[in-house]
Amino acid sequence: MKPLSLRPRASKDWESWFEYVETWLAEKGRRPTRFQRLLVVKQLQFCREQSVSQYILKFPNDQGWAIPIAAREGQRQFDLYNRLHSIDSKLISIESLDTARFAQANSLINLAAEGSTLVSDQDLKNATASLEELLGHLLARGRLDIAYHTQNALGHAAWKRFKVFGSLEPWDATQCWTAAHELSIELRLEYAALSASESFPAKEALSKLLVQSQLYQLALMAWVESIKVYYTSDKKALYDEQKRLWQINSDLYLWIQRCKARTLLESLGLTQEPPSTVLQTIRQNMDMNADWERLNSLMASVATSSPLQRITLREQIKATTNTLRNRDASVKSFLDLREGRPMSVNELLQLRQELGPSVVIVEWVELTPNSYDLYDILMVVYQPGSLVTPGAIGHFKQADVEKWINECLSVDDFADPTRKEYPLAHTDARKDLNVLRPLVEQLKQLTKPGDTLVFCPTGQLHRLPLHAITFDGMPLIQRNPIVYIQSLSLLRLCREAMKAPITVSKDTASPFRAAVFNTLRADLPESQQTISERLSTLTEKIPNCTHVDSSNFTNDRKGLFQSQCAVSNVVHIHGHSDFTDAPGFTDGSQQCLNLSEHQADDLSLDDVFSGIRFKQPSIVLSMGCRTGRSRISAVNDLLGLTAAFHFAGAGAVIGALWKVSQEDVLRFAEAFYGELVHGLDRAAEETDSESQTKIIDLAKAYQHAVLTVRKDVNRKVKKPYHWAGLVFHGSWLLGCK
Repeated sequence: MKPLSLRPRASKDWESWFEYVETWLAEKGRRPTRFQRLLVVKQLQFCREQSVSQYILKFPNDQGWAIPIAAREGQRQFDLYNRLHSIDSKLISIESLDTARFAQANSLINLAAEGSTLVSDQDLKNATASLEELLGHLLARGRLDIAYHTQNALGHAAWKRFKVFGSLEPWDATQCWTAAHELSIELRLEYAALSASESFPAKEALSKLLVQSQLYQLALMAWVESIKVYYTSDKKALYDEQKRLWQINSDLYLWIQRCKARTLLESLGLTQEPPSTVLQTIRQNMDMNADWERLNSLMASVATSSPLQRITLREQIKATTNTLRNRDASVKSFLDLREGRPMSVNELLQLRQELGPSVVIVEWVELTPNSYDLYDILMVVYQPGSLVTPGAIGHFKQADVEKWINECLSVDDFADPTRKEYPLAHTDARKDLNVLRPLVEQLKQLTKPGDTLVFCPTGQLHRLPLHAITFDGMPLIQRNPIVYIQSLSLLRLCREAMKAPITVSKDTASPFRAAVFNTLRADLPESQQTISERLSTLTEKIPNCTHVDSSNFTNDRKGLFQSQCAVSNVVHIHGHSDFTDAPGFTDGSQQCLNLSEHQADDLSLDDVFSGIRFKQPSIVLSMGCRTGRSRISAVNDLLGLTAAFHFAGAGAVIGALWKVSQEDVLRFAEAFYGELVHGLDRAAEETDSESQTKIIDLAKAYQHAVLTVRKDVNRKVKKPYHWAGLVFHGSWLLGCK
């Protein structure tokens, strides 16, 4: 509880201040007119309402005192604004009246609490009706921002009616929040004209304004309550008839996808061209083709339109998009992709079928901290034949993850380069890693050794080497090939980027190309010169490989890197990099690859987003310190080199979670390329007799490389620092023909 002196002043004090203002106006000027007096009343009431609202945000622990005050002041403000608007519309605009109506209803919803008699279920029904009427007016006038908050408040009202009065079901609130999410999509589409690197900070700011992290958390909490209601209610037979469990789990899947890597998906979606089959479907239908051309023209007009024009444009874009969606299922899927929408449940099931029975997808989800006594992290597993298998992570919560990172990985963030401390390099490193075992414990029963595991973490779990946790005396990466992905919808795009097979043949010149960039300086100590010599030897074993180092790196290093990326299926960068984990997405310069010792040659995130385009399919090995780290927003957007390389067209990216030694990453590269080249040679031999596409499993190549680095030349197991920090992101199947 905060000191009483910090609470907003009582109503009687405000009444005295109004008298002081009126006296001052009379003494310092002419006696105030009725219009002026009403303006003063309006401003004072607005300040009263705002002072309480801001106090609630600043001191949420004192809500028991503040919320009833806020509800009373919200009602007063709405009543006053209503009277003032009827007296003179110049006093109160329709927008201010809308805001007051929203605040009044929202304050009433916030006042509802278990055990409280201040608000009845009928009061919430009335507030809901008022908000629904307001929502209609807002949508008609194109006020999507306030409409979003209004739709969100409708979800809160439904949630309170479930929690406090039991008059609704938890999924009634979910439906309202789904509608709010749809409005946020329309708001985010207005940022379509921004570059990819600009869209991250812009959409991060919008997400904070819309308080979207809270929306996601409430929707996930509604899922937990929906599961409880389904299994404990005496209406279970009715729910089964309605296929309620399927709908509940479908909602869980969709909400998980909505809050992961959203900005990257939207940016990637805008760059997608329709697949040839979709474009052919559009072109063959005259009406559909006309709608398609109209949609592209409307979207191009948004960037240069005025706010008033955007209202009309939004409606036209929405109507045209819906018309196209209804014409053809394949066109609908592509339009959803271009808007950054997550895969639908049917698309997920199709993906599961394509991946096969030996691939298991594992997601982690964070709930509101301390919302439940025993857990605030969920694990969701997608297995063949089932939509989701959810389970709570018991006795290991978000606070434990944060503590583990601070104790075991914080040495990686020291700014002092002279400090020779490294994460997970101490004597008890393996023991410390196994503290994380509850995060993966359930996989013992849900997966088999040899299954390929696709890990999709959340929040700070992106920093953890989950593949290094020990199962039955062996690290998980030894039991299973493991890859990481920022979201399942992104996995679909990465699979598309890796879809075209590489042509390999012993009889013809192969179009397969590789480029290895050694950005280490020429005047290196003898030990590092050996690294460069081994890297040069390695490139000789890779077919059609261009080796770039200090001897042939041009003055335009960025230009050379860009040109090689455009023609290479494998791009390897061996050298130094910088990473700063600053809060928020301020700019793209806080993570970069050092192409030389000169700062002007640093390849920043902005450079990758705006100038690099990879040949497809393509694999990027970024063998530098913390190249696999990302800055994580409150709504699970990740900004880093991994996201930038995916945006540039790379279907697979390998990077490091922390500072690495050059010896370790070189041994990793030698082992990884050994498997890759072996796969290419085998594919070339087999394609002589068969025409079908051969598959190289990059997840197994990555697994082999990690396990190679795990042991030294004498087969002695090394500390996790040396091998656990290297992670594979993206699609792992490379086709050859």
